[in-house]
Amino acid sequence: GVEIVAFSRNDHRVLSGSGPHRGTDNTVRLWDAQSGQELVIMRGHEDQVTSVAYSPDGRRVLSGSYDKTVRLWDAQSGQELAIMRGHESIVYSVAFSSDGRRVLSGSLDQTVRLWDLQNGRELVVLVGHYESVWGVAFSPDGRRVVSGSWDKTVRLWDAQTGECLEILNGTGDIAAIAAGATAFPWRAMVRDGETVLESATDGQFLALFPNALEHITTHPEGRMWAGSVQNHLVLLRLQAV
Repeated sequence: GVEIVAFSRNDHRVLSGSGPHRGTDNTVRLWDAQSGQELVIMRGHEDQVTSVAYSPDGRRVLSGSYDKTVRLWDAQSGQELAIMRGHESIVYSVAFSSDGRRVLSGSLDQTVRLWDLQNGRELVVLVGHYESVWGVAFSPDGRRVVSGSWDKTVRLWDAQTGECLEILNGTGDIAAIAAGATAFPWRAMVRDGETVLESATDGQFLALFPNALEHITTHPEGRMWAGSVQNHLVLLRLQAV
């Protein structure tokens, strides 16, 4: 079964990772989004694939797995380029830096790890979450890291030193939070069974939705959010501030 999918930057190709269902083969596959044709199969993981990401230039693919590894692949040939070992449990999330030189991984072992792709070396281990890390992202300049955890916090870290700079209570759109308040002046955070719209600069309250949204995604214009409540799709829009 398919566990995770991701688009390439030009939206013409799609990645998929196999999940924990009948017929699973622990592969990453690359597809043509227009024709549906399978282009490349990447084999090497020893257990189900939980996360996939494209490099900014589209030439490489990153994957995380139940086998506790992060793997780098050539998107054209499917060749395995590197295996990054260090996590003590399932890798749930992976991400590239904007320059494609470093990658992040988040794990059930409650850590975020930063890796150098030139040599596969582990640069920093970010320790502070006390539950699994389900989402990771770099800031656009690569100086900050944002992580989301099932401990119901979002944490901002210094990518150089590993210092935790800020803790936000709740869960939200990790990529939008990492992009910063200049790009996204407002954010949607889930706390105590409710979804709060607030200022990304100082946390000032703006509006409240009385349900906890899951899978929150921020619209590029920064004033609309999509999420789900049970089997319903919910759209929130900030009308005025």
